[in-house]
Amino acid sequence: MSRRARELSPSGIYHVMTRGVNKMDLFYDDRDRYRYCEGLDKAKQKYEFALYAYCLMSNHVHLLMKENKTSISVVMQSIGVRYSMYFNAKYRRVGHLFQNRFRSEPIDSENKLLTCARYIHNNPVKAGITSKPEKYFWSSFRTYLGQADEPMLDKSILLGIHGDAATLKKYTEAVNEDSFMEYGEGSEEILRNIEEFLEREFGLEVRDLQFLKKITRDAVIAALKNNFDVSERSLAELLNLTKDKVNRA
Repeated sequence: MSRRARELSPSGIYHVMTRGVNKMDLFYDDRDRYRYCEGLDKAKQKYEFALYAYCLMSNHVHLLMKENKTSISVVMQSIGVRYSMYFNAKYRRVGHLFQNRFRSEPIDSENKLLTCARYIHNNPVKAGITSKPEKYFWSSFRTYLGQADEPMLDKSILLGIHGDAATLKKYTEAVNEDSFMEYGEGSEEILRNIEEFLEREFGLEVRDLQFLKKITRDAVIAALKNNFDVSERSLAELLNLTKDKVNRA
């Protein structure tokens, strides 16, 4: 299976996720979490990129970041290699720690930037780990509230849009239905089944869909909708297409 190209963001801003291989935990204690944050900080000192938000969960990490002169692929590789070396040495293991390449989705509007940051900061709340995002130690939210100091974080954009920390806090804690990229259960198996279906029924690969004429692409997407029980958002992610293209088919 060929690797799908990363969808580029016109703003250079991305929501990035990386997960432990086979869904294994990336962090066993706070020392592990500290070392990952240390890797973020060292990458920030070495490369030109902006970090707007982050959250470390047990087996995955959310980042909201902007490419400047350095590709996020280079940044993520640097962070991943450094942390993998630490983790494997500490726990006397060998092999890959992270599942394949990181995943990313473009953030192409101010509203999407704000809601993505809110989504990231609320991850521990939605997971039932804490009742309020400010009570979770391993995210950037506490830094925005002045409860921590993290030079690696670029706070000026979000605070500039909201006006102050109090407004940002109120917005973050408001009831919402924010939905962003996640690692769906069984997504790898669904993708394999979709690839087999496309080859069998149309003689196509997933990457071919981007280059089809609209009428043909819509017919193929409609067939996928009829044959697979998956949301349009998830289908768009699996096909590396925009949600609008899938919705309109």
